[in-house]
Amino acid sequence: MPPEGVVRCRAAWARLIGRQTCVVHGNPNSPANVRMTADQVALIDWDESHVDVPDLDLVLPGNAAGLDDSAYDTAAQVSAAWEAAVCWPDEYSIRRLGEVRAVWGTDRPSVFMPRPLCQDNREMDRSDQNGLQP
Repeated sequence: MPPEGVVRCRAAWARLIGRQTCVVHGNPNSPANVRMTADQVALIDWDESHVDVPDLDLVLPGNAAGLDDSAYDTAAQVSAAWEAAVCWPDEYSIRRLGEVRAVWGTDRPSVFMPRPLCQDNREMDRSDQNGLQP
């Protein structure tokens, strides 16, 4: 994986530091992994399971799990970074890495992202970063 991709993936993963973990399925979006009856739902094919933050299994199409915007965005970024890293360098992983946003505030132009705006719509500068979480 190119160095700027590694930086983007690690920045996405850093957003989960300190969160509670459990066993996650790892691939609940595959229809082949879901079995349903009238009153039960089961996940099969646990070969991609691992210990991680539970929100990662809840990045479902159309936000079907009802995560708030921030939780869904974080989980979607982390999921894309995970899939890019574990599958690298196939076509799918390259596409997934493209979904991981660049890191703001880095000195590396290849991973620099336009500065976000403050609440008063002025461009954020270094003094505005105090207390920001990754």
